[in-house]
Amino acid sequence: RVVKRAEDILRGLPGIADVIAIVGLNGATFTNATNGAVMFLPLIPFEERQTPELSAAALAGQVIGRLSAIQEATIFALPPPPVQG
Repeated sequence: RVVKRAEDILRGLPGIADVIAIVGLNGATFTNATNGAVMFLPLIPFEERQTPELSAAALAGQVIGRLSAIQEATIFALPPPPVQG
């Protein structure tokens, strides 16, 4: 139920292409955990995210801000490292 609320909050957030949730997975250890979940938020292409509020760091902040409304869980966003090249 908490993951569904998080998905609903994040769907339609500008810059987010999709919301992929895996319930029952501990995100820190990548082991099974009945009280855990992991969500992946693929972003729209970089070429379509040219404004500051659509940067990966800004989107991570927006995700944390929106999901802070869910008091039943500890939620945080970890943006991936930049791709070099």
